[in-house]
Amino acid sequence: MKKAAVAAAALVGVTAFTGASVAPAATPSPAVKAAHTLRWMLTETGSHNVAKNGFVGTDVIRSVRTGKIVGYDSTTGVFFPKAHAARIQVAAAVNRGILVGQVHGRFTSNDVVFHGKILRGTGKFAGAEGTITAQPRGSEGQRTLVIIHYTV
Repeated sequence: MKKAAVAAAALVGVTAFTGASVAPAATPSPAVKAAHTLRWMLTETGSHNVAKNGFVGTDVIRSVRTGKIVGYDSTTGVFFPKAHAARIQVAAAVNRGILVGQVHGRFTSNDVVFHGKILRGTGKFAGAEGTITAQPRGSEGQRTLVIIHYTV
């Protein structure tokens, strides 16, 4: 019994001296996710109607800031004529990752704006969450301004 008391006293002395604790370590707080914004100008390179109201297409992606090509995208979508709306799914391949999202918009005026969200990502976009805003530019809509706000 005396040995157990001496061992307990020694343990208390060592933990007091070193500042160590026998209690479990506190769980670290989750890291704050960094916010990012991408501003792209898409220029249509090809498109094709499929089925009755569907379409597919591709675009070259340029940085709004530099004007340089940063990647390419592939789109698929569907028009809803009775609702005057469309839903578009897009996969954008850029350096070190792919970003996949979906946007929707209603054609109630000439100033259509599509809103949506990021669905998933790979590479540097793995775990990305955020929003997408897209606004067609030009009379034929072959260019689209895209702004993406996301966190990883």
